[in-house]
Amino acid sequence: MEKLNPQKTYANQKTQVISLEKGKIPPQAIDLEEVVLGAMMVDKRGVDEVIDILHPEVFYKQSHQQIFEAIFMLFKEGLPIDLLTVSSKLKTQKNLELVAGDFELKFDPLKRKSSLFLENFIYFKTKKVEHIFNQLSAKSNPCRLFDITYSEGEFIAKEVVRSTMLYIKTSSSVPVFTLDKEGLLERLYALAGYRDIAIKNHADFSNRFYLRGENARAIKTLFTDELVLFFESNAYYHIESSKDGLLVFSKERIASIKEIKALLDFGVRLNAIINKV
Repeated sequence: MEKLNPQKTYANQKTQVISLEKGKIPPQAIDLEEVVLGAMMVDKRGVDEVIDILHPEVFYKQSHQQIFEAIFMLFKEGLPIDLLTVSSKLKTQKNLELVAGDFELKFDPLKRKSSLFLENFIYFKTKKVEHIFNQLSAKSNPCRLFDITYSEGEFIAKEVVRSTMLYIKTSSSVPVFTLDKEGLLERLYALAGYRDIAIKNHADFSNRFYLRGENARAIKTLFTDELVLFFESNAYYHIESSKDGLLVFSKERIASIKEIKALLDFGVRLNAIINKV
């Protein structure tokens, strides 16, 4: 079977926009559009042959444009392209757009290589970030949610992971720390030289969570009664800081829409405490 080439992208194509007088209908062939899209979902070789020729604007119907964009995203991700996967992608993107609107964010489904903001997190010290995608963000909002693909190990031991994470940019520097439910990633951070830090007058918190970091005094100052109560009263997440930001996630997999809403809500409320919004 001919190998697909996911490096091609319609974003780099120079397209001509047909200028039409007001009231005139642009050239269209709805039946042909349906045939082309149907063929792309049946014949994988056909996708590779036309993906660098077509772009969303060549389709007259908006629904056809959206279907092509879904096929294009699946192609770039190296995922199977068929009726079920395309339908699922369309549903996911629509739901993410709605969630983004609820939190006054913008949805960007495209893959991006811009992951420098993750380099200083302990979690990614032994991992290679491939790309981030499905971003929900806004310039005026310190919260940024995204799906991410990263790998760990080499050759036959290499493991590729896709996960959903939240980044919160802090308005001022915070001490480097990691916070986990007891037992989660404990070994990893013990190897990094981090010791569990107990918070005075909060024995239950210290029993339920592992709080680690090099500057224990600064971390204890950061973990006020308000912040400790927040973590005790909410769902467990892996949380760590890199001085100018926080990284928050739950599991090493892509989150469901319900989980994304919960993660964003958690992030908004955590941001209100950390950044005193």
